[in-house]
Amino acid sequence: MNKFFITGLPRSRTAWLASFFTGNNSFCYHEMLRISSGFEDGIKKMLNRKEMYVGNSDSSLPIWMDKIDHILRDSPIVIIERDVNEISDSLTNLFGQDFERALDKTLEGIEIIKNKYNYISIDYNELNNQSCLETLCNFCTPKLNFDKDKFETLKTINISLNKNLKDLYTKSVRKNNKEYVNYMSYKIYS
Repeated sequence: MNKFFITGLPRSRTAWLASFFTGNNSFCYHEMLRISSGFEDGIKKMLNRKEMYVGNSDSSLPIWMDKIDHILRDSPIVIIERDVNEISDSLTNLFGQDFERALDKTLEGIEIIKNKYNYISIDYNELNNQSCLETLCNFCTPKLNFDKDKFETLKTINISLNKNLKDLYTKSVRKNNKEYVNYMSYKIYS
């Protein structure tokens, strides 16, 4: 199995990219730790998939990457680059609070990724261009053919978090993976 990772700051289309990379002998989790009982369980889920390529598209990866350093060393990583002010505004509008500290920690982690691992950077604003997605496919899933019809269909879809679901989302994260929530809180606020 070949593993790949997609990351960037929050609100950088990681859910959309997880959808794009699922199908045709490829599976991509969106924030795999949300549906896992801890780091080990998340990695086990990834390693037990039967597809040729298995990925995780997750904006929190730069904060917890040290937990899977041994896997990241041999995996392609895509970093989605988006203007931090756009992201801050989007998060404030969605959740009604400031995420400056979390964004700073994520940016620090992204710099570590750039200095330590095999990565490419993609401009957020280019994600609707076919050539950009072809580049991502060649990097993450090189033995699979680019699916132009899937791209054309998905580029018309906007995946977003419903404001009314934020409390349900937060509760599910805390309930399903206390290890992850505690670790993230420690990394961001310590």
